[in-house]
Amino acid sequence: EQGNALTRAAEAAFRDNTAISEKIGQIIREIAAASQEQSEGIAQISMSMSEMDKMLQQVAATAQESAGVSEMMTAQSRKLKSIVDQMALLVFGGKSAHPSGHAPSANQ
Repeated sequence: EQGNALTRAAEAAFRDNTAISEKIGQIIREIAAASQEQSEGIAQISMSMSEMDKMLQQVAATAQESAGVSEMMTAQSRKLKSIVDQMALLVFGGKSAHPSGHAPSANQ
């Protein structure tokens, strides 16, 4: 009789241990799934940051190129103004075509 009681108690303890092990296994699987999702999220953020960095570099390169073109256009406009002023001197001589009444100089 006592042996049967011990056997039933052992069986109950094994069932409890099995249930607890199954719960622990489920929790571990949930943690693994959450970790995988977190890893994927971090990878997406990293990829987005990399794309943003590429775009920022492109914007910086474009800005630098625009500044260079602007400087070149400024130099060309100064040269053009000088040529126009020289032509005005040749065409009008000492007489001014300017409303101010002063002849343009070649240095302007």
